[in-house]
Amino acid sequence: MMDAQPGALQTLVNVLLQPPAGFAQLRQAPVRHAVWALLSVMLIAALANWWFMHGMSPDWIVDQQLQVQSGMSEADMAQARPILEQMAPHTGLLAAVAALVTLPVGCVLLAAIYVGSERLLSVSRHSYGRWFLASAYCLLPLGVGALGLLLLTLLADNPDQPLSLANYASLNALLLQLPPGSPHFAWASSLDLFQIWCGVLGA
Repeated sequence: MMDAQPGALQTLVNVLLQPPAGFAQLRQAPVRHAVWALLSVMLIAALANWWFMHGMSPDWIVDQQLQVQSGMSEADMAQARPILEQMAPHTGLLAAVAALVTLPVGCVLLAAIYVGSERLLSVSRHSYGRWFLASAYCLLPLGVGALGLLLLTLLADNPDQPLSLANYASLNALLLQLPPGSPHFAWASSLDLFQIWCGVLGA
């Protein structure tokens, strides 16, 4: 969903694979490219989240959600189940909406952090729009991760897949293999290679 300008797609590829060249090109890119880059990531992530969840049976979703709540007592789980059962049919839509909300908010905040850091630490002065453009491109790896989830979902022979598949590139899935309830399970399952990739681009 990039502009039709000849260098737009090449800039996107270079930001992902050759960051120095990509960000050098980005300095000359129109600020409006930020909108297309961010929209691309948002739509891919929303589609991947929805497609991953929409085919699952509600009972499966509830069981999976309760499975990772090892700190809850049986009584608490019994109280939570009816609420989760009401929400389960809409989980795919909620996951898609979450992507459409959190990604632009994250981009806005990241750009603000860059602007504030520049004011404090450097004599350079770039506009908020330029930093927003850089921030949007720093989020591109999340789109790559969403494409991976979409591919895994399409290749699955059963729609009832573990919810942990959504974190297929997390440190827990790839390295640590911590069980639910472990003290470090939450952060190890949340931090993935694509987020680290974003951090490297933004450094």
